[in-house]
Amino acid sequence: MSTQETLLRKFQLLSEDEQQVLLALAILFVPVGQTKLIDILRGTQSVEIKVYKQITKPLKDKLERQGLITVTSDGWRCAKEISEVLMKIAFEDHNNLFSK
Repeated sequence: MSTQETLLRKFQLLSEDEQQVLLALAILFVPVGQTKLIDILRGTQSVEIKVYKQITKPLKDKLERQGLITVTSDGWRCAKEISEVLMKIAFEDHNNLFSK
């Protein structure tokens, strides 16, 4: 199984809210800080409050431990191996969330 397939399986095991956070990171494509990510999701007016309230250190640690994100001083970033696939999923399956 390839790295991409392994990461996509891990993505599929996440809660729907956690998946939305990761999809947003994939769309942004660049590292983003925790506060800025919350502001961006809040600004869409399509993402429920419960989603961006989960953007905390425990979620960051979980996603980083699973290899789904990388974390640098610049912020959180979706793993390069799956970012394009997740962008496609976001626009095809969740376009109502990220169209604004």
